[in-house]
Parts: sequence; structure tokens; C-alpha cells
Amino acid sequence: MEKNETKQAKTQVFNVIILDKSGSMESIRKAAVDGFNETLAGIKKAQERFADTQEHFVSLLTFCNCDKRYVFDKVPVANTRPLTMVEYQPCCCTPLYDAMGFTLTSMRQHVSKIEDAVVVVTIITDGLENASVEYTGAAVKKLVEELKGEGWTFTYMGANQDAVEIAFTLSIRNARNFSATAHDTMACMAKDASTRMNFFSRLDSFKKDVESCTAMSSEMRHARYTAMADEAFDEVESKDGDKIYELLKRMIIMLRRLVEQKVPEKGEFPEVYVRETVFGMNIGLSHLILKVTHLKDSENERYLEIAGVNDPYPYGAESVLGCGTKQNILAQLQEDGLVYELMQKVEKLAEDIKYAERHPHG
Repeated sequence: MEKNETKQAKTQVFNVIILDKSGSMESIRKAAVDGFNETLAGIKKAQERFADTQEHFVSLLTFCNCDKRYVFDKVPVANTRPLTMVEYQPCCCTPLYDAMGFTLTSMRQHVSKIEDAVVVVTIITDGLENASVEYTGAAVKKLVEELKGEGWTFTYMGANQDAVEIAFTLSIRNARNFSATAHDTMACMAKDASTRMNFFSRLDSFKKDVESCTAMSSEMRHARYTAMADEAFDEVESKDGDKIYELLKRMIIMLRRLVEQKVPEKGEFPEVYVRETVFGMNIGLSHLILKVTHLKDSENERYLEIAGVNDPYPYGAESVLGCGTKQNILAQLQEDGLVYELMQKVEKLAEDIKYAERHPHG
């Protein structure tokens, strides 16, 4: 009987959408409303499809600097309704940090009492932080890092900015850029809905594997939830060839940040460590990293660079990837999956650096 009860245990899934309603969102107001409603319809479909393993709840916070408002707050998805244009009227500025800090802290208090819960957070904004008074970027970053350790997942979607780099400053792995047009807004939100459904499907399979699921500690289960969400994001992104190139550029940003980190009086760590570790990868990956400084972006005629990493090899990109054009790079990366393996290694490297900074004496 106890085993059957374990089989029936459901994960409570909290779908959290933090939606900017600052004045500049007026130009895509209808698209934002329609996009959210499509996301909501997808969550309802997931509840029906995965009813044996999941219970879905929805929180929608809209924010500007004169109003932070829950349209829904941890509401069972069956009890939700479409967002209306009356409820979403953009104005004012963008207190992004306050909106995130307020929402995440409240949700954390709620799910801390639940045995098996996962929180899927999406932040949607068309501008940069410019009005927070309660939370700083550093405080939000620390909070996100803690919550990821508790099995939470995050996606940052931004227009009129480099969303990948902004997300990185907040310790958010998964990010999407979109143009502030109705079409791009809808397309980006549709991808988020697809990523959620992909993750929910993976979660369903995981929950049905009772032996694996019940054998895990809560820490292991949380790590698995985060990994499944990242896998879902990457799979959706990989269906768009240009996104492979975006992942490569994202990897460069991560490497640049790692190399530029300073650890005073701690020997040669991390720059030399970064170089030795990265260069010590298998030869194909090592060459890809080193030669990325020579890969030409055919769209804007600029060269991508990794700050602080010198190239000890005498040959150029042509001898590694055959040609420096975007098309050939994409073909190579898609064929052998180098970019995904590389991202895993780079992210592991980031974790190692964080650990070493916190434990300087080993």
C-alpha cells in the first residue's frame, strides 16, 4: 500500500511569470497579453496531460514602479482565466530587481513547506532595471543562486538589451532575446510555452520511474529538476539553427567573465586555472575555444573575442572548422554537438571557480 501511495505522489508545479508593464511595453501590450494567455492555455493542457504526476499552479505578477500586482497568486491552473487588456496597462519605469525579489521571496516561503515542488520562473521585460529601491542586482543574483539549488528554474526574456548577458549577471542560464514587436513577442513567449511543455513531459517520465525517483534525496531531486529544465530549454533552442550560434556567443560571454574574475592574493587562480582547464579539454573542444577568436560573424562583420585568453596555436579557424563563415560553423556544431558539451564544461568550470573562491584553502 505504501508503494502505491508513492506512485501516486504528485509534484506541485508553480508556474511563475513576472511581466514588465513599464511604459515602453505599450507598443507590444496586446502581444504580451495574448502571449501570456497562450502560455496559460499550455499550462492547462499540461495539467490535463500529466494529471497523474503533476499539480499546476499559476502566479502572474505585473510590475512598474507605481504598481506591483498579482493577477494570479499560486492559483490552481483550473481556476485561472485569460488576462485582459484592462488588467494590463503599461506605465512608468522598470523596477525589475524589486519585482523579482518580491515574487521569489514570497514563493520561496510558500514552497518551503511542500515536500515535492518545482518552481518554473519566466521574466519578461523590454527594458533594463531603472527603478528598484528594495533589492539590488547583487541581492537578486544571490537569491537566484540559492533557489536554483532548491530545484527552481529560470528563463529571462528581454528586448532592447543583450538578454543573455543581463541574465548572466543574475545567474540565470537560460535567456532569449526578442525584438519589441508584436510578432517577436508572441514568438518568444510561444517558445517559452514549448519549453515548459518539454520540461513537464520530462518531469512526467521521471515521476513514473518510481524506483529512481524515490531513491533520490531532496537535493538530488532538485538537481535533476534543474537539469531537466536546462535540457528542455536547449532542445527547444536547437530547433532553430541561429540559436546554435547564440549558444556559442553565450559561451564566449561566460568564458570572458571567468577570465576577468579576480581572486586577490590567491595565487594564479582563476585565469591560469581557466586556461589550463579549458585548454586541457579534448583536442576538438580546445581548438574550438581557441579559434573562436578568429570566427567571423558574417552578419555584422565583427570578430568574436575572448578577453584575456591568448592563442598558442599557429593556425586559424579554417584548419579547425574548415571555414570561418557562420553557415559552416553552424553545420559543424550541429553535426557533432560540440557546443552543448562545451557549455557543460564551461558551466562546471564556473561552479569550480565559485567553490574555490569560497574555500580558498581547499
